[in-house]
Amino acid sequence: MTSARQQLATALTPALPADWIVIPHEPELDAQIGKTSLYISQQTIGRHRSAPMGKQLVTFTLRLICPNTAVQTREDDLEDAVSELLFELEHLGSAFVWSEASKVRHGAYLAYDVDLTMIGNKAKPTNKRGV
Repeated sequence: MTSARQQLATALTPALPADWIVIPHEPELDAQIGKTSLYISQQTIGRHRSAPMGKQLVTFTLRLICPNTAVQTREDDLEDAVSELLFELEHLGSAFVWSEASKVRHGAYLAYDVDLTMIGNKAKPTNKRGV
């Protein structure tokens, strides 16, 4: 079964600009950013009392990093990018709900961390022992 991170990456990739890259894991702090990058980091898996059986709530932090380091224009580029991301998140459907976007630093770059909750199907564990 595909992981929740991969499901989210698959849903987001076609909705975002073609020159962005979606990466389904946490970024390295010293990574060189060559294009606008969206990193997906799964934070929690839980059950919501009102969710039907077989459903779970998965929370993520999406880190949006723009490659621009020019002091005069980097905030404008980042604000445009996060606005576009939030617009697309709202159009993914009711299974994806973002709650907050916070500006952060990522090494030499400015970034936004977006908190997102996804309602997903519980995955059947893979039996690694072959039993």
